[in-house]
Formats: sequence, C-alpha cells, structure tokens
Amino acid sequence: MSFFLRAKHWQIFVLVVGPAFISFAILVAAMIIFKRFELLPWFFLPMVLVNIVQYCWFFIVGNKLYRNLPGKVRLSRGLFGFCAIYPCLYVLFFAAVWAPLFFRGMLISNGDTNPLAFLVIFPFHFLAAICTLFVFYFAAKALRSVELQKPARSSDYIGDFFLMVFFIVGVWVLQPRINKIFDEQI
Repeated sequence: MSFFLRAKHWQIFVLVVGPAFISFAILVAAMIIFKRFELLPWFFLPMVLVNIVQYCWFFIVGNKLYRNLPGKVRLSRGLFGFCAIYPCLYVLFFAAVWAPLFFRGMLISNGDTNPLAFLVIFPFHFLAAICTLFVFYFAAKALRSVELQKPARSSDYIGDFFLMVFFIVGVWVLQPRINKIFDEQI
C-alpha cells in the first residue's frame, strides 16, 4: 500500500502506461503479422490494466489523505470507497461479458447496434462516469485540504481535479506533492 505513497512520479507513470502499452503492442503485432483479427476483443485488456492500477492509486492515496484531513473538512469516505471500486468492477464486467457479446454480434441486429443493448448498459456506464468524477473530486479536495491544513475551496483544488482527469500528465505534478506529505510523516 505504501508503495503508491512513496513511489516516484515516473514509477507510477510506468506502472500505469507500461503494461497497457506492452499488451497493446503485442495485440497489434499479432493482428498485423499473423492476421489474427479474432484477437480484437482482447483490446479491452490494456484498458482493464490501466483502470485497475489507476483506481488502486486513487483509492490508496484518497484513503491515506482522508486520515490526514484537518478536523473541519467533511468528505464522505464511504461514498469514495464505493465510487473507487465500482468503475473497476464495471470495466471488468464490460470487458468480460459485454465486449465479447458485442464482438460476436449478439448485440447487433440487422447490421446496427441493438438499441435495447444500449439502454441496458447506459445506466451502468453513466454511474461509472459519475463515480469517476467523484473520485477525482475527493482526491483533489483531500490533497489540497491536507496541504493547506484547512477546508479547500473549489478554486483551491480545481487545478488538481483536472490533473487527476488527465492522469498521465497529472501524475508528474501530483505524485511529488503526495510524496512530500507522506515523507514528512516519517
């Protein structure tokens, strides 16, 4: 657990991007070289890997920051836990069940995507998107509140929120600040 709190920014970047890039490159090479287009559904594997590692980072960092919040700051840790876990479970379900059905043509009728399939998956997808935004909000507000040692206003943490949205870039700025917070506690 403490790995995510003490790791350097480049280590987190490599951990998030590395496995996805390697698996994506292998899949593309296999499809091009060996003409194995039935591997197309496996394109979800890199997405699952990135999602799990990234949400582990958010979950661990968010929980540890929550424990260091100044007394006046109120954030819902239970809601954060749900919102950090649900997108991971959803993407696993999507990759394991929904994507194979789609690629086998079971969700397509008359050459078009079945509208009923869209109506079934939309609420789950929408909830995953809302949960993701809440995780970004929670982590950004907690980080800024811990740094300021007072409740952070929206204007204080909006930049951190967008750094979390664009995590591949944001990790280079956020992780050193997280390291500084937890290095001071040792």
